[in-house]
Order: sequence, then C-alpha cells, then structure tokens
Amino acid sequence: MSNDSENFLPAVSDSIYAPLPDLGSDYLELGLDSLLKDGPLQEIPIVKTVASVCKMGLGIYERNMLRQLFSFTQELNSGTVSSERLQQHKEKLENDPKQFEKELGRITIILNSQIDTLQSKVFAALYGSYLNEEIDWEKFCELAEANRRIFVNDYKIISRIYWSTQKTPGTHSLYQLDRLVSVGLMRNKNKAVAVFSGGNTSDPESDEKDMLRFFELTAFGKLFCQAARSILKSLAE
Repeated sequence: MSNDSENFLPAVSDSIYAPLPDLGSDYLELGLDSLLKDGPLQEIPIVKTVASVCKMGLGIYERNMLRQLFSFTQELNSGTVSSERLQQHKEKLENDPKQFEKELGRITIILNSQIDTLQSKVFAALYGSYLNEEIDWEKFCELAEANRRIFVNDYKIISRIYWSTQKTPGTHSLYQLDRLVSVGLMRNKNKAVAVFSGGNTSDPESDEKDMLRFFELTAFGKLFCQAARSILKSLAE
C-alpha cells in the first residue's frame, strides 16, 4: 500500500502529459468498469495505480477522481499546449522533486475535489496557459481557486460578457452575480445602486432580469476568460 502511495504522483505525471487513447467524445459517460477492465484505459499509469490500491473495485470516490483526471488530460492534450512543451515540463518536474510534489500534488487535490468534468477541463485550460508561460504559477493558483469556487452555470455568464455575445439582459439572479463578485471575477459598477433597480419589488425575479447591466468583469475576470479561452469561448455562443 505504501509503495502504491509513493507511486501515485509519478503515475499522475506519466498520465496527464500524454494523450488518452481515442475512445470517442462520450467515453466519460460510459461505464468505467468495462472500460477499465477490457479497454485501453487499463494501460494508463494512474489507472494501474488506482486499481492496485482498490483491490475490491472502484468506489464512487475513485470513479470520480478518474473521470476528472481523464477530462483534465483530454483538454491538456487537445493541442493548445504543444506535445514538446508538455514533455519538456514533465522532464523539468522530474528533475525538481520539490516542485514536482508541489505542482502535481495541487493538481491532484483539486481534481479530487471537483464533481463536474467541465470544471476540470477549465482547470486544464488554465494550467495550459501556465505551461505556455502566459501566466505565472502564483496567478495560476489564484485562477484555479476562483474556478474551484464558482458553479458550471457561471461560465456562460462571464464568457458572454467577455466575448460580447450577451444580446439581451437575460435572467441572471443576483446571487449568481454576487458569487462572481465574491471570487473577484466581476464587480458592481455602481455600488450605490439599490439591490433592485426599480419595478415591482414584490417579484424579485423580474427585477433581477436586468441586473447584469450594473456589473462588469474585473481585470482578474478578463484574465480568467483569456487563460481558459480554449473551453470558455465555445460557451459564449
């Protein structure tokens, strides 16, 4: 068991910096048991390690971890980061045990905490921007934390604002906008504005329909969209 634990991060490294077997776009929705038992996924290093630890089969926790890791790996190897750069970074980490533990340990912990695979793909896009030297490690960590704290539905809001595809006010609830403000992605342009902008306050939902006009992306929010553009841009349509 201890040997399996010691091999865990090296197995993560050997898995995420190379493309997954081509199983089709819907493989994550298929039963993992059959894919892991009979399919090419069983040859992925992290799968071998997890399977060796879970002698009695995969539980809910392990299944979710693998789904998130597969989603992360699929996006990281989608072409936004060259295979040469991925391998160079892998070798760099292998020659720096402290950074290896720091970087891959953080990636693994965050992936383990996520439920929606889209969130892990956005996380991979942010990591790709770090590997492409568009952002430094500290900024990547900040962006990753913001990504961890927002909901999947929030991506569409910030994407449509950033790429200017929000044609109508929409029905964005105030709590959604407040959540994006709380993580630093948006700000209230006029804090003096009342909670509701007029109209029938007995019907909060109708009053919240045009609340978006009082909010805008922060510089941090714009950086988030730019760093994760490989995933978020398609959500703006």
